[in-house]
Amino acid sequence: MTARTTPGRRALLAGAAIAPAAALASGATAAPVASAMDERLVMLAAHLRDAEAYYNALVGLEDAKGNDPAEKAASLRIMALVGAMADIPAEGLLGIAAKAGRLCWSLQPQHGGALMYCEDALAESLAADLARLAPQALGVQA
Repeated sequence: MTARTTPGRRALLAGAAIAPAAALASGATAAPVASAMDERLVMLAAHLRDAEAYYNALVGLEDAKGNDPAEKAASLRIMALVGAMADIPAEGLLGIAAKAGRLCWSLQPQHGGALMYCEDALAESLAADLARLAPQALGVQA
């Protein structure tokens, strides 16, 4: 038996089918071109994910007592990476996404549901990037 489609759904499906062709015809590319700064932010975000995984593996060990030098070093590495991201201005969507992605990750309940102290500077940096790149989105007069 075939699923029934309503006229509205058919119209949406038809639009979705031609959207890629329309985008290509208009000269749009599949992926935004990244600036050097945005590429650096994306790279730092990847290193940060690796550092988080390493830290979580250390903390997950049964014999971890909270004063493990490796755990402390891993924590400092995370803070340094977050700080480095905060110091680099985003120049486009990829940079914004790298910063926002980290902040959204931290706010998920399974990751603590709150920003770490070191992420405050990253949030301020993201807000400054948005005010510079898209002031109208924040209600700021250009």
